[in-house]
Amino acid sequence: MYLVPAGWVGSSLNERLMKESKEEEEKKEKEKEKENDKNKKKEEEEEQKDTKERSSKRENQESISSFPRPVNLPIY
Repeated sequence: MYLVPAGWVGSSLNERLMKESKEEEEKKEKEKEKENDKNKKKEEEEEQKDTKERSSKRENQESISSFPRPVNLPIY
């Protein structure tokens, strides 16, 4: 933010500089928000993948445990 005393340069220049600095700050904030949104989306996608993998593992374990186990019979 550029602050210039009005008596040195002129109030219109000072106001313009202040507006420009505010606009720059707003742009930076918007960019940060976009990055945060992207990060949140990535995290959500990773969580969904993890939950899908966990659920598929559970289903596989359940299906395996539902099969009867083979009985070891002695071979003569």
